[in-house]
Amino acid sequence: ELLGTKRSDTLDKLIEYVGADGQFVSITKSVKIYYPKEYLKGVEIVDTPGFNDPIVSREERTKDFLRRADAVLLMLYAGRPFDATDREIVFKHLSQCGIGKVVIGINKYDIPRENGETESEIKEYVKADEGLKEMLKHEEPIPLSAEMALLSYLPMKAIIGNDSYKHAWHRYGEAFGLGSQDDLREFSHFSDLAKRVQEIVMKEKGEILFNKSRNAI
Repeated sequence: ELLGTKRSDTLDKLIEYVGADGQFVSITKSVKIYYPKEYLKGVEIVDTPGFNDPIVSREERTKDFLRRADAVLLMLYAGRPFDATDREIVFKHLSQCGIGKVVIGINKYDIPRENGETESEIKEYVKADEGLKEMLKHEEPIPLSAEMALLSYLPMKAIIGNDSYKHAWHRYGEAFGLGSQDDLREFSHFSDLAKRVQEIVMKEKGEILFNKSRNAI
């Protein structure tokens, strides 16, 4: 009876629509989340299913989104080299979006950092890849830690009450000498990523508004 309908709900119920064991996962086509930020007015951020999704329709939807996107955020994993799927995404799909519109984040950069690599070395590893050289002529890859950023925003009682979060909190504190959530947030470099995405979004919005006015004239 819910097929073909739209449903509004609260954010705390999100897992019921997108979580592995969610009540409505099998019939959910998409979920829209609204957030009151001034720079997000007129902006839609799409978290695509990916290119190695076992459900073919989801992969086709991702390709469709990429064709229409004004900016794309590609997240790589610092501990894993480029594989065949990554290369297909870069060569076949992201290249259609245009240079200057793709932001590349290197997630989990804390792992190679903990093993003695510098941030420059982590960036150079990505920039040296032949598939990314052209795309990165005008764009620096951004090392970051999404888990650190998450821990910096969660209430402390949520961290203490979750074994996985608590273990990560202590690990980061011991490995990098971070003693507060402010320290975690700064070390995560999440703000660098958010700032770069915002710059591209605002630039695109400005160009779209300018072109609309020019076309009207």
